[in-house]
Amino acid sequence: MTAQRKSAKLQLRRSISEQLRDSTSKAWDLLWRNVRERRLAELRLSLSTVCQKRRRDQRKTREICRELQLSPRSNVITEMSAS
Repeated sequence: MTAQRKSAKLQLRRSISEQLRDSTSKAWDLLWRNVRERRLAELRLSLSTVCQKRRRDQRKTREICRELQLSPRSNVITEMSAS
């Protein structure tokens, strides 16, 4: 009986140890997943900001080109390029 009690205690101790290890592992996984998601969200935000700035710059460039082609000053540019 004493041996059975010892083995039962040992199994219980192992079970608690395994549960603790599993829960610790799950906690670390959750923590790193949250860190990863936050970092990816920051990257997405910065990437979308860069894309928005690029689109805005492209629009401004197109607008400037249109203005230069439509304005009377465009003659100055063509005269300068001809010389």
